[in-house]
Order: sequence, then C-alpha cells, then structure tokens
Amino acid sequence: MTQLTPVTLRPHLGILDDGDTVEDALLQSFIDAAWKYCCRYTRRDLSSEFGSDVPADLLLAQTMLASHFFQYREATVEENTKEVPLGAKDLLADFRDLS
Repeated sequence: MTQLTPVTLRPHLGILDDGDTVEDALLQSFIDAAWKYCCRYTRRDLSSEFGSDVPADLLLAQTMLASHFFQYREATVEENTKEVPLGAKDLLADFRDLS
C-alpha cells in the first residue's frame, strides 16, 4: 500500500474536483492527526515499522479517522456527538501492543 495524502483522501470525502486544493493543508493536518491516533491507540511506532508501505487495514483506519476529523471539526456540536468510528478501532485492534 501507500501513505494517505490529501489527493487520496478527497474522493473519500466527496471532494471530486481534482483542482479543489483549497483545503489540502487542513486535510493534511487531519491525516497527520489520524496517524498519530493510530500510533497512540496501538502503542507502536507505526512509522518506523512500516515506513511508506502502510498495510491496507491501517490505511483504511487512518482514512476513517481523518474523514471523521474532517466531518466533525469542532470539539462539540449541538445535534449529536460522534465518537471515533468503531470500525477504525476494530481495524487497529490487531496491531495493538498490549504488553
């Protein structure tokens, strides 16, 4: 696999215009935060373990998290609160270091 980038995240978010790069810096910050979440949740240094060859399930978990951060940008919302997607935690569970 590869690493998640704004270009590969945009279609997942419904941003289909390749020229729509206005939010790329913001998307990159969500991508970085999602990766750090993955590392903290698994208690592993995933960057040094996998480098740029990220396994598909880790990449999907990072994509789900970055999308969640994009959709819920504020700390709280009036309508309802959303926890981190359970599917992301399920994908990360096999990589979690419980020792």
